Amino acid sequence: DDFFVAFVAVLTGQAPSRTEPAPVVTGGSPAPSRERPWASGGLGAPVPAWLVVFAAGLAGALGYCLALLK
Repeated sequence: DDFFVAFVAVLTGQAPSRTEPAPVVTGGSPAPSRERPWASGGLGAPVPAWLVVFAAGLAGALGYCLALLK
């Protein structure tokens, strides 16, 4: 949700507004993170299925067009 709030703010030229304050961590053990470990990307990050399907379709269409040129 934060991404889309910031994205709309950039498109409209407004400053992003947060509806809830960031959690305050006080002493003791840190709270478990709900962030996905692959969210930072990298070579080990999973690829969304729609991207695989799109790339396969694009490669097929490009291959078909190149085959027509010969």
